[in-house]
Amino acid sequence: MMVQEEIAFIGVPDTERVKREIWELLLACDQDFLPPLSERVSSSQKRWEETPKKDAAEGPRAYFEEMIRQPFVILRKQGRLIGFMTFKMRDTSVEVPGYSSSNYATTLCIDPAYRGRHLAERLYAFLEEELPPQAAAPCLTLRTWSTNYAQLHILEKRGYICCRRLPNDRGKGVDTVYFYKIVGSHSERE
Repeated sequence: MMVQEEIAFIGVPDTERVKREIWELLLACDQDFLPPLSERVSSSQKRWEETPKKDAAEGPRAYFEEMIRQPFVILRKQGRLIGFMTFKMRDTSVEVPGYSSSNYATTLCIDPAYRGRHLAERLYAFLEEELPPQAAAPCLTLRTWSTNYAQLHILEKRGYICCRRLPNDRGKGVDTVYFYKIVGSHSERE
């Protein structure tokens, strides 16, 4: 019998055990991001060149300290954390024209041993359709980089619309791209 993954909205992590699990998974995914999370100060950082140089041994500590205050959707298999997605609820600072007060997805991590199993898609589906009413918003927004082909494929497949592109924002030939999707039963802009 195959053990199914469990997915849940946990809000802001409030136990040391969960925070430690999240930290360990974040460390495993640090270099999967451009720029790496260990070179960032927050999940909503806008200017990459302003990142102060840090001790590599510190890892993504500054990023983690800011991210851990956000709500989480987590994915477990046999009790082990294998993935998570964080978001800012009804965020009004996102740079997606016409979509204020969206849930802004900030970080998606899947344990490298579990990639290629459509788990990121399950996290997106949960964030789009299964959040409790107090956490839901009419729109989901996010950003990524133009060479993050795995995520871009998922976004296209799930019906996200690219609405903003910042050319060469993350380096020569690497743009920052913003996406949105109307979710749930909502069909109009706010």
